Amino acid sequence: MKDFAALLDRLRFCPTPAHRARVLATGSPEAQALLRGEVKLRSIKLAVLRALAEARCDPALFALSQEFLGDFTETLALIWPARATNAAPPSLAEVIEAQHAESLLEGWLDAAEPASRHALLRLATGKIRPIASVKAPEGQGGQVTAMLLTAQSGRVGLERLYSFGVHDGAGLVPIARVTEVSAPDRATLEAWVRDHGGAKFGPVREVASGLVADIAFDAVAHSTRHKAGLALHGARIAELRPDLDRADDLATFRTLLG
Repeated sequence: MKDFAALLDRLRFCPTPAHRARVLATGSPEAQALLRGEVKLRSIKLAVLRALAEARCDPALFALSQEFLGDFTETLALIWPARATNAAPPSLAEVIEAQHAESLLEGWLDAAEPASRHALLRLATGKIRPIASVKAPEGQGGQVTAMLLTAQSGRVGLERLYSFGVHDGAGLVPIARVTEVSAPDRATLEAWVRDHGGAKFGPVREVASGLVADIAFDAVAHSTRHKAGLALHGARIAELRPDLDRADDLATFRTLLG
């Protein structure tokens, strides 16, 4: 279930159908079947979850937390007072195959950590919808060399989102946001954030310049919402470049794109 929770978080940041397809292909066969709508789960009534919340959680604290978060399932996942258990968290296959999930849910929540609880509760309430069929994206794909700018913490303790930029005059402007990162590259990024972290604005931490990567993308489009005037779709790290100390220039990148 922990792997499924991480997959859902990665899919949430996919900007294009092609990117979603690539991320979905990394999931287990059960996850892929579920998210393609090939497997149907019977939803647990919200009243059952509310009864669990009332039995295990402080009502005043729960109400305040839900008012802040705005979502019942996320609130329950975070505030759930787990009891000590030797049981292992349920796998996605166990949840799919369970005949009486209502009777098992309390024990599953005790055995799981917050991110897995949230995924489990979203499954239980039917909040996870199938992913639409995948079509090829429009636009021009390619690659750009960019520098790490910020690292943003994911919700419910999930993985970070990294922002990369290119040179524009004397400064750097954001050009891509990346969540699809291999384990070795993520370790390098996290070490850089730890050793070169700067100012923090909520979940976003600035980092000192110096870490360069080749960023591949599926498509590019003009955008007035982005400072660079461009939006890259399906951005991902092709290769970290410790041999470089400078990113591409925005003007040169625009010229190459035509």
